[in-house]
Formats: sequence, C-alpha cells, structure tokens
Amino acid sequence: MTTTTTVGSHRYEVDVDETDDDRLSVTVVGSDADGQIVGELTGVLPATDLAAIARRLARGTGPALDLASIRRKYPNAYQPWTAVADRQLMEKYQNGTTVAELADHFGRHRNAIRTRLTKLGIDPDGPRGPGVVANEEQS
Repeated sequence: MTTTTTVGSHRYEVDVDETDDDRLSVTVVGSDADGQIVGELTGVLPATDLAAIARRLARGTGPALDLASIRRKYPNAYQPWTAVADRQLMEKYQNGTTVAELADHFGRHRNAIRTRLTKLGIDPDGPRGPGVVANEEQS
C-alpha cells in the first residue's frame, strides 16, 4: 500500500508491505518541488507496533528533539568543534577536569564531551595525566 502526503513544499511517499513473517516493511521517501530527495526512512517492524509508532510520530518530536530547548541548557549543542576548543578540551581533561565540569565549561552535554574525547583519541574512561598521550588518529 502506497500513500502520498505533502508537508510544506515536500512530498512524501509512504509504502507499507507485509513481509512473509507477519511484519511490515515501511519505506518513506521525501522529495522537494524539484524532485530532489530530502529524506529516506526504511525498516521492518512488527505489524502490531506500527500503529503505536504512527501515533508517536503524529504527536511530533517533542521537546527532547527541539534544538531551541536543548540550547537553553547546552548553548553549544550541535555546534562544530574548533581546533582551539579541541586543544582546550584535551588540556583540561588531561589536567584532571571532570567530564561534568567540561560540559559546563563548553556548554555541551556530558555525552558530547565523552564523544569528542573519543574522537580525539582519548579514552574518557581510561587513565589521564601528563604521561598519557592521545592516539595519533584524530577525526
């Protein structure tokens, strides 16, 4: 079953097919007025779960995914990291600043700090201090 809906200037085709194991294969493809793909979603779900998921989606993303509300608490959330901030992060972490303190300092969530440390080659759960050196491979 394929249905089409329009949201603003985007057109979405939703295709739902039953699989051999009583699940539903769902594909959503969105395109703009020029036919360029703006989003795709594909997956297989238990048939009994689709209605509940559709209701959740109909309610919207909610405050947890609202960037404005996230930035009220974490002003730099989803902002790119700079080379200067990376150096400060590594230096402060190696000098004993906690992840929570770093999160406050950089205006980011604790998980963002942990993820960035990992990308910089530092294990946030590993040893630290002047003798510990980050891995050479950095992202």
